[in-house]
Amino acid sequence: MKDEIVRRTKSLREPSGRKLGGQPGHDGSTLELNDTVDNVVYEKSDVCDE
Repeated sequence: MKDEIVRRTKSLREPSGRKLGGQPGHDGSTLELNDTVDNVVYEKSDVCDE
């Protein structure tokens, strides 16, 4: 039973040695900040009257 639990929970992925997250030299994919607004949507909740 113990061998079956270990077999199912152990990752088969080999460690690459790199740190987690984006690596140096990686191009980011962040959206640019824009000064003009395309549209504004005002929404009011029907549940809370605060």
